[in-house]
Amino acid sequence: MLRILLAGMLGALLALPATSLQTQTSPGAIPEGLVGRAFGAWNLPLEKEPGIVHGVLLDVGGRKLVLEARLIDTPMRGVNIGGNLEGVVLAIDRDGTVLQRVALVNGTYFGGPDHRGSFQAVLTNRTSRPDPIGFIEGLFSDPVVRGKDPIGRFAARWKIL
Repeated sequence: MLRILLAGMLGALLALPATSLQTQTSPGAIPEGLVGRAFGAWNLPLEKEPGIVHGVLLDVGGRKLVLEARLIDTPMRGVNIGGNLEGVVLAIDRDGTVLQRVALVNGTYFGGPDHRGSFQAVLTNRTSRPDPIGFIEGLFSDPVVRGKDPIGRFAARWKIL
């Protein structure tokens, strides 16, 4: 069921038109009122190494942002896998060049023994006193296949207020 949901979300995202971020925001400005879907790579932590998240956030107008984060395994009672998610959302141009850091990302992820689960995080501004400016939440799947640990996937929804 999760695979069907993820495949459907990815298919819908690929059908969205792409536009240049240069026409969306001036340098130094944080885009406001953006809402959309996200998808990308999800690799859970191994032993003492942090995991990684790398994905694309698309809004309904086709604007693209990038999510770069690390997963830090944190033992939690009653949870097979789980921990903290820490990263950034970056604005990019149509060539993939990073224009600016849009938001900091801080949240948690939880999963079962099959390495599938959910995550949620708050997006905060870039100041020394961070204020919430949005959120991202979704599902991930990073199962071990025949004794190997390939990179998994995530699908999410997000909003910048």
